[in-house]
Amino acid sequence: MDAAFDILLEQIEAEIDLVNRGGARALESRDYDTARATLERASLLTAFRDRTAALWREWTTLAAPQAAVEETTDEQTQRRDLGRLRRGLRTPEEAFNRPILQVLVELGGRAPMGHVLDRVGQLMRGVLRDVDHQPLASDPDLPRWRNTAQWARNSMVREGLLRNDSPRGIWEISDAGRQSLQGVAPDAESFMENTHPFRHDLHDIPIVFAHNSTLRGLPQPTHFRPEGQTDSEQCLCLLLSWMQEEEVPVSDFRRIEGWLRELNNHGSMNLLFSNGTELLAYRDRDGYNGLCFTYREAPFQAITLQDEDWTVDLSEEKRPSERGFVIATRPLTSECLTDLKEGDLLVIRAGRAVYGDPRV
Repeated sequence: MDAAFDILLEQIEAEIDLVNRGGARALESRDYDTARATLERASLLTAFRDRTAALWREWTTLAAPQAAVEETTDEQTQRRDLGRLRRGLRTPEEAFNRPILQVLVELGGRAPMGHVLDRVGQLMRGVLRDVDHQPLASDPDLPRWRNTAQWARNSMVREGLLRNDSPRGIWEISDAGRQSLQGVAPDAESFMENTHPFRHDLHDIPIVFAHNSTLRGLPQPTHFRPEGQTDSEQCLCLLLSWMQEEEVPVSDFRRIEGWLRELNNHGSMNLLFSNGTELLAYRDRDGYNGLCFTYREAPFQAITLQDEDWTVDLSEEKRPSERGFVIATRPLTSECLTDLKEGDLLVIRAGRAVYGDPRV
């Protein structure tokens, strides 16, 4: 049965790869309807693949010996005869979890995917089997074990062991991942509590907040209490506590910028938060990890994604009246992006910059 699940998973993964390639070709030919339908199918297949993996884990539990059962030699042979399915099983996905967490801690908490996988391969040298080193039929340049490790990473993000807000191509351990590595098993509810974006209400107005990097030695908030254990949510609660105590409105951008610069003394931080009307973006004073923006308005041009040969003609997708900013850790497209000034706040309202960088 294990061999059957193993082969089924690999066939599903090959189908997902095939569908993704079809989506890329559709985008290249500007067949956007087909591209959307293809991406939706890839999403459905990925969800099906995850359910299949969960079913395999459930089978493994149910099939574990519970009591001695007598059976004849012929019955035992018949039950175990997998016919054409008999082959070397690849190392299961779960076996990669701990090595991935260990490597990320070793590399400072975050690292490019290639660096992580190279080190994981070294750690698991005595664990990986011959079948793990064979290339995939769908990608002759990709050893089977690296594909399995990437699927393991997807599951770890979903389970909260790795951060879900890291830049493309970067793997980063979460607080829950560190706890898991230390033998503390966070419950499912804590995964949600520690997931970006965070929300608390100030004067009955929802404030949504996301933060990248690490702050240390933060004081306890006075009026707002974090629901999780992240420094990011604690930062939000400190900000809102100060605004409530000092009666600082969201429109007082200069005071908020000064307060954020003071908070920056506790570490490095890039952050975004919004009250539904304004979007406020602050860049770390030392330029940690980057934060940049581009402004889009008519006449729109075609853009190409940096990591893929995908081109989208925005003039076919946007109305002439539309305008707005794209803010990212690093450039994602062929557009010219501008770095936010280090230690400065940029405020956007209705597609226009109302405070901050005068270049906008």
